Amino acid sequence: MVYYAFTSLSTVGFGDFNPRSDSERLVCSFILLFGVAIFSYIMGIFIEILDQYKNLNADLDDGDNLSKFFGLLRRFNDNVPIKQQLKEQIERHFDYKWKKDKNQSIDDDAEIAMLDQLPDEVQDKIFCDFLFSDFQKLFMRFFRIPKSYEDAHHDNGNLDPNYCDYYNMEDQEYRKFMLQLLKDLEPRQEDAYTMLFEELDEIREVIFIERGECDVGYEINKKKKFVIRYSTATVIGGFNCTFDKRAIFCYRTKTNCEGYSVRKANWMELISEENYPSIAATLKRNVENDYKKNIKEKVLACKKKHIARYHKRSDYQQMLTIIPHDALEGKDLNIIGDKIKKVMEKETQET
Repeated sequence: MVYYAFTSLSTVGFGDFNPRSDSERLVCSFILLFGVAIFSYIMGIFIEILDQYKNLNADLDDGDNLSKFFGLLRRFNDNVPIKQQLKEQIERHFDYKWKKDKNQSIDDDAEIAMLDQLPDEVQDKIFCDFLFSDFQKLFMRFFRIPKSYEDAHHDNGNLDPNYCDYYNMEDQEYRKFMLQLLKDLEPRQEDAYTMLFEELDEIREVIFIERGECDVGYEINKKKKFVIRYSTATVIGGFNCTFDKRAIFCYRTKTNCEGYSVRKANWMELISEENYPSIAATLKRNVENDYKKNIKEKVLACKKKHIARYHKRSDYQQMLTIIPHDALEGKDLNIIGDKIKKVMEKETQET
């Protein structure tokens, strides 16, 4: 009977055993019918186990690639391995990225094709209400784009609280922009007291800090002084990437920080007026306004006060280099220059 079952369910059917009477044919029909169903169910479970095993080892495959990367670095460094501290930092970066990258669920061509077949409303809910709902809530002020910048802001640059005509997901261009932004987000984590950017560094990414505290400051006499601390919903590098400017301040993490980042190349595509003609110009003005009010004006005010305490300096040129020239207007430089000249004249008279 077992031999007959195997030959029948495997569709081989040698014919050496076959039913003879009507009752035998009826019984065999039920055996074949339910046997095929059970066999298909067992094979389905087996295939599912293989898929789970493959997914379980996906991180291990990435880990193998990372090990090969370290080996390649060692090979081109005269067989000298990189420092253990740097290696651990790289490993923590990729471990966090592999665990937190929400876009991994739709990075395959087949999955992207399936997603594109869904209605727009369903796609919006997947990205905005499910995958990146926290990001949307925290940074909505940054991407709240008015249809008329002049009408939305007063003459002093402050936002009119009564203005309510903003772009939303019903506008196809804004929807396309937001979906592309969310697809470009990469998980980012930094330990406490990590220097993100130094003065005059070229910034190659826009960092969105969801959790943690970040300090912003400046450097005088090769000493860093951090004067402003930001907590959640902090954006770093947006202005610099948008207008291709080097950093004029120092940025570091005060606590462990978690969030996302967008590479500069991807960010430039997002703010391209060719790709998004209706919202790109307004977004640039939003970025500039946010940077000036929340970072530049506050940090420079502290920096000027700090400079004023150096009233005994006699080196005029060295004094001027304390503040980057592109961070001040001509009027500010003249005021500081006049003060330094007076100090130098006083010192000359005393000598």
